[in-house]
Amino acid sequence: MTENLRDRVLGIFVRARRDLLAPPIFLNKVVVGDSLRISISRRGLRVELPKDLLEREDFEEVLLSTFRHALAHAHYCPYDVVTMRELLKAAYLELNNWDMAYFTLHIFADAQVDYFYLRNVFFRTPRHVYYRFEAKPRGVKQVVYSLYKVLFPEIKSHKVSGVVEDLGRQLAIIARASLPWNKKVRLMAKVLKTAIDYNVKEVSKKKVLKFLRKEFMPLREDFSRRGFEDIMTALGEIKDEKEAEAFFRYIISRRTDTEKALQQVKEYLKKIRKGRILEEKPKIPAKPAGKQKGLEEPYLPTTLAKPLRKLSSQLIKDAIWRSYWYKAKAERALIEFIQRSRSVRPVWAVARYPDDWTIEDEVEELDLEATFEEGPLIPEVNAVKWIRQPSTFGQSIASGYSPSAVIVLDSSKSMLSVFDDAATAAHIVYLSAKRKGGKTAVVNFSTNYVVADWNADNSIKEVFLSLRQGQMTIIPLGVIGRLVDIVEEPCFIIVITDCGWQNLVEALPYLSHLASRGHRVVVFHLVKGWRYERSLSMMRKTKGLKVVPVEKPEEDLRGLVLEEVEKMYHLTKYP
Repeated sequence: MTENLRDRVLGIFVRARRDLLAPPIFLNKVVVGDSLRISISRRGLRVELPKDLLEREDFEEVLLSTFRHALAHAHYCPYDVVTMRELLKAAYLELNNWDMAYFTLHIFADAQVDYFYLRNVFFRTPRHVYYRFEAKPRGVKQVVYSLYKVLFPEIKSHKVSGVVEDLGRQLAIIARASLPWNKKVRLMAKVLKTAIDYNVKEVSKKKVLKFLRKEFMPLREDFSRRGFEDIMTALGEIKDEKEAEAFFRYIISRRTDTEKALQQVKEYLKKIRKGRILEEKPKIPAKPAGKQKGLEEPYLPTTLAKPLRKLSSQLIKDAIWRSYWYKAKAERALIEFIQRSRSVRPVWAVARYPDDWTIEDEVEELDLEATFEEGPLIPEVNAVKWIRQPSTFGQSIASGYSPSAVIVLDSSKSMLSVFDDAATAAHIVYLSAKRKGGKTAVVNFSTNYVVADWNADNSIKEVFLSLRQGQMTIIPLGVIGRLVDIVEEPCFIIVITDCGWQNLVEALPYLSHLASRGHRVVVFHLVKGWRYERSLSMMRKTKGLKVVPVEKPEEDLRGLVLEEVEKMYHLTKYP
């Protein structure tokens, strides 16, 4: 790509920003590819330009219209993540399928922006609409074309089947009706549901997924410095696994580099294979164990557990999307806990870091000195305010001790029914330790285990706390011992499990030994699912172990974990 092309694209982008009330975003990247695609993340816009478009006489008009269309999604429809989720829920009520709900949202929002907004603001058919439907549509694009052909009769004519033409006509009638958005989306979803029930091949799942892979829906949050955090907050509100997975696939993954996360995990596992992680062999000073007579699970020796040196890409990808969901839910739980728990109200506030000042903020919050350092004052572009953190009685220098945390998560087969709650609780411990400056290490175990040591990247730890193995249950004692030996200080060892350990008679003496050395060992026993009464009885009698029974993990686990980490990290106290 030449510098001249980037300058041309930048000029067109500036015109589009001006037309759409100058949203605070910048042109981040211009690439030449196979199709015309735009994405926005953390205020940076990326555009991919096809070669055929570059050679057209109306290149600038088409690109200008495309930029306007992208910005109008955040300016008009669906506007923000809250509105988007409401529209998705309306579609899902009819379709009972999140992929189809997102498809419904895309065709609805595109039609709203092009037909109602751009056409009425600029008094003509948007130029990108002509370009979009010049080539003969295939697959589900035939449905979109049939919808647009009714809204914009002047676009190029293509032959489609009578069924698809009728489907597009029904969708277009709904799209241009004067109805609330929720009702429109629900009616469009009903029409699509009928087409699916009649096995109209153009709306098959395979073709819809192929269409959605190339689509991007800009939101108002994309124009804010904290926008991605706001989108993550919305993810943390989702309780249903399928809804959360779809939200990650179509919203989160388009705004972050999941491929980079995949490669990071693979590189870390490669280091484990080469022996660069926890190189020394740990010593287990537990007394020799006999067979687990009378217990629910057959005995398997601790030495059978080995570090996983390789994971399939599919398993890692599953853990990556779950890590975003579990972390978002954990952050939400922490915020709610801290807000509920603080009884002393702050009387001082200390400036911590700068953020955007918007026209909705108080004028007194605007920092003129910091703003003018960035040039002339432009609200929502370079206007600066300070985020202030409350302090109970002013500022003072305080010293304290935040223990390092070893988070041990059971991901065996018997845990899968409660794994979402267990992994969220593990993330709560992880985030609490980080918040208070403590070190963290992660162990995820089943038959074998993965470990992220004290020096591993946070992203690696979060992925390993989200990994579902689904095999047998051998708690890796040696690696836990090695981790606490490295830091040479009392650690907070927290184990989240259903207590079905197949090396229980080896594990209990060793964990008791760690407790005798000053480490705090807490085991959260999840009762739901498989029950191990005799194993649990032995565990409760073990000196130094605190066992916290959790009868209803989906209701009680987060609260019980928060109570425990509050004792260790004093989350509700101001600095």
